[in-house]
Amino acid sequence: MMLLGLGAVVYGTVMWDVLKTTLSLHGAGPLTNLIVDGANRLIAAPPAKFGEDTNRHPVVYYFARYSALLLTSILFVAWFVGLTLSLTLVLASAPDSITQSSPGVGVDLLERLYFVAASVTTAGFGDYVPSGNAWRLFTILTATSGLIVTTLGISYVINLIGAVVTQRQLARSILNLGTTPADILAAFYNGKGFMPFGDSLQTIGDSILLHVQHHLAYPMCHYIRADDNRNCLPAALAVFDETLTVLLYEVPKEVQPNLGHLFLARRAGSAYLENLRDIYVDEADETPPWPELTFLMTQWQIVPAARARAVSAVEREAIRHRRRLLRAAVQSQGLSWDNLVESLQVAPEERLDAELVSLYAREQNPV
Repeated sequence: MMLLGLGAVVYGTVMWDVLKTTLSLHGAGPLTNLIVDGANRLIAAPPAKFGEDTNRHPVVYYFARYSALLLTSILFVAWFVGLTLSLTLVLASAPDSITQSSPGVGVDLLERLYFVAASVTTAGFGDYVPSGNAWRLFTILTATSGLIVTTLGISYVINLIGAVVTQRQLARSILNLGTTPADILAAFYNGKGFMPFGDSLQTIGDSILLHVQHHLAYPMCHYIRADDNRNCLPAALAVFDETLTVLLYEVPKEVQPNLGHLFLARRAGSAYLENLRDIYVDEADETPPWPELTFLMTQWQIVPAARARAVSAVEREAIRHRRRLLRAAVQSQGLSWDNLVESLQVAPEERLDAELVSLYAREQNPV
């Protein structure tokens, strides 16, 4: 009875994990969370809390490149091993549960394991047969469970890869605007203000909200690293959110984009950070320094408004919580907040669009 009970518990745990991970659309099962979090911590090195870009380490770099293959393979193996072992324990609870096709020959534990593995992955080979109707029903359950895990697992991986591609596209779309608030705002200054940025804010905000739903449905998205830092969404959203902070608290109202667009983008970022806080990361120990603002005066003679000083103590603490979560999200991807800009930039000799730098300069400072 002990083997039967243990097998039932393991079977229920594995099948619940498979169903919750693939069908719940709200987080992964406990086994999946344990596996992917453990693999990420073991292989990808600790978070970059000490000013080091751990993604530059050769082992971490190869993990980032093949993280999707590695993590999904580990998860598939864990599901099938757990399923096979649990059903083997149930079979082992009765000495006559299965017999060989040739009568009079006993069946040991390894042969029961072979029978379960063959039934889970195929229709079986016919060299072992269940004895009695109850064990025939058990064999049907075994084959059905294997089919469920295989079908849901493949569908999950296909949708997961699609979500990761969308995530990387969003990251690159943001960082194509610039890798600092100064770069991003320079692209939208029209001589009077940053009003043209409004349409982009709405588009990016909608894309972030779509990704939040992908994140909830496919939590492994967070653990699949980008081998190119410019495809790292937490890093891109950190740059984007810092730009919003400058616009909301330091840019005078007369040169701001539409406030509705600003609020939509900010709230979309909040939804993303709330998801991270609930499932993936804890706040960083230190609040990042306030965004650098000298570019406002040097480029456009805009005096910073310093509105953050006028908000209530509760609101100031909320801003600090937000920025500590941003820092933790960046660190969870092996990047350092202090060296984030350098990590996202391409070496000048490797840039294929280097002419854009001088074009921007001429547009912002016409002769």
